[in-house]
Amino acid sequence: LKPFPAPNPRDIIGLAWLHGLHARSCILRSKLWQAEHMISAVRDYTLVLACLRLGLPALHGRGMDELPKSVTGPLLATLIGRLESDQLWRSFGGVLQSLIGEINHADPELGELVSAEIAELAHWPPRQNP
Repeated sequence: LKPFPAPNPRDIIGLAWLHGLHARSCILRSKLWQAEHMISAVRDYTLVLACLRLGLPALHGRGMDELPKSVTGPLLATLIGRLESDQLWRSFGGVLQSLIGEINHADPELGELVSAEIAELAHWPPRQNP
């Protein structure tokens, strides 16, 4: 069998952003289990991007245990211990910071375009447009 091709980083970035949008709306609607699920998905996509960047297997978490602590340490701090709104917001913010870093590694031009919008997802309370 041929090896499964590595995912396209832009596709992973798009999925991470989409799950980030859903995470935010779930927290705002007090759908805490669903919010945890979505935040975890964003974290997983961030780890996939790191695996791609470092030449590790990116699918099904196969390379995640080989990632350096400089990647996993900040994400370890985002694991959700309690299903409470404040905890979810903190975790979400940390996950998004790591995601932005990986986007900037994967595609600096895209990172420049989307970093501010992604960071804004975790801002609480939501900012009003002028």
